[in-house]
Amino acid sequence: MRNEEFEKIYHLYYRPLMFYALSLTKHKADAEDLVADTMVRAFLSYDGKTDLRAWLFRVLRNLFVDEVRKKKRVVYPERELLESIADPNSLIQKWIFEEERKWMYQEIYRLPELERNVLLLTLTSGLKDEQIASQLSIKAEYLRVIRNRAKNKLKEKARKEI
Repeated sequence: MRNEEFEKIYHLYYRPLMFYALSLTKHKADAEDLVADTMVRAFLSYDGKTDLRAWLFRVLRNLFVDEVRKKKRVVYPERELLESIADPNSLIQKWIFEEERKWMYQEIYRLPELERNVLLLTLTSGLKDEQIASQLSIKAEYLRVIRNRAKNKLKEKARKEI
């Protein structure tokens, strides 16, 4: 892979990979490390035979799983997922938005692993259902059922909270 191609790939996929990495690690420094490692793997070993976007997300997920296994680290939903973003217009709106986002991610992380992975990949990766299903080794139809059930669980939980 030439440097120009690599730079183009980096600029095109950095943000979606970073969002997915943040959703997995819930810590910015760990997410940055995952994305960097993913990009190094792309530079060194991508063969061009498969869809690059799906390949990058699979590599990132595999690196995350390897790190968790290696460190035997537990992921806690209480940690901040994203750094706070300054909103000059309204501190109250900012606070409400952050609380809703925290609540949503906490509830996503309370879902069973398959439902959690389906929602996180759907929300962060931009991959098609068939690509996500392939990564999770399930059928696309089953993926849609799982996603719908997970959404309904979150909606029901939100109704109970209000």
